[in-house]
Amino acid sequence: MNKLKILIVEDELVIAEDLRETLEELGYEVCGIAISSREALALIEEKSPDLALLDIQIKGGKDGIELAAEINENYHLPFLMLTSHADIQTINRAKEVNPYGYLVKPFNEKEILAGIELAMANFGKAQNRKKRRRSRTGFCT
Repeated sequence: MNKLKILIVEDELVIAEDLRETLEELGYEVCGIAISSREALALIEEKSPDLALLDIQIKGGKDGIELAAEINENYHLPFLMLTSHADIQTINRAKEVNPYGYLVKPFNEKEILAGIELAMANFGKAQNRKKRRRSRTGFCT
């Protein structure tokens, strides 16, 4: 089975490198690190990740939630929000883009593993539901 390819979107490079190391120790492939939404979108196009880990506070004009909205609109890619922000306003904004998970920093290896595995399982189930609905209505993909 191929390794899951993960894109990290995090503008704190020490955190991003630590996360890369943790993910690789867990058996995942990190296909890139982006510090802005522009870099993230370029890496999505170039590397076709299976999952993105999005920090909310990133460099550039768009934050991670705005990036997530663009990912939802233009790409077939599940994502987890990774943030130090656990206030209700940020959580409510994040809920609008339907992340497959929300991890509050600091998180540990077990939380990352559980978040990724649940996100991918739920994404797979959602895709199967869509396929079943299409087959019942006679639409092709």
